[in-house]
Amino acid sequence: MGGLPLDRLYIAGLNPFDVERITVLKDVAATAIYGARAANGVIVVTTKKGKRGKTRLNFYMNNPVTQRPDFGKLNLMNAAQRVDFELAMAKRTDLTYRAEQGAVARILRDSDELEMYRKGGFSALSRATQKRIDALRTHTVDWGELLYRPQVNQQCGLRISGGSKNADYYFSLGYYDEKGATIGTGFKRYSMTLRSHRTLFDRVKTGLTLLASQNNRETYLTAEEAFTEPIPLCPTCQPVFTTLYSSRKL
Repeated sequence: MGGLPLDRLYIAGLNPFDVERITVLKDVAATAIYGARAANGVIVVTTKKGKRGKTRLNFYMNNPVTQRPDFGKLNLMNAAQRVDFELAMAKRTDLTYRAEQGAVARILRDSDELEMYRKGGFSALSRATQKRIDALRTHTVDWGELLYRPQVNQQCGLRISGGSKNADYYFSLGYYDEKGATIGTGFKRYSMTLRSHRTLFDRVKTGLTLLASQNNRETYLTAEEAFTEPIPLCPTCQPVFTTLYSSRKL
């Protein structure tokens, strides 16, 4: 199961509150029951069922909260520090200068003033170029705030169970809403479980088990190696970049 995506595993649609116990079998015990395919071990998930007694009605709800990641601990450069760093790198002739990398580099490339800057410094640049570079210092984008958000998730459900000497029943409805840590992502699961057992004769028992679930996943990633993956992007993206979202806020 380790190589399959989560939405293709049968357990992905299982309501955690329907789980009675989880048992790990390994070595001889697993092989004796499930054969050679279980030589590395088996995880047995046992779901709940009705028990003898009066009808029980249970409703549950929880709302776990997760805070936005704190990128202040990474000691990242702000816009002004980034501009100073790029200007220092542009002056060094002992390095391979990539004119297409970095906001300052693109300004010097577009104005064709790189050599002028290397010879005379910042004051040697044209007034228009100086204004474009200085404008970068005042525009710091907090990528952590744009890409991540606090998470307020919701999980709730309803259970009805009961039974008599010859029969038992268990019915549950579950709803799970997970807000993704990154804006634009999320996961919702609707689940339903029905289990019923009845003893017809001393050695004859019948049972019915019905499991149904629907998973809705929201994501903006279209490939496993997409460059839009926010985890590596956030701490490395330049703070001087202007985004469409931040432009609308200003």
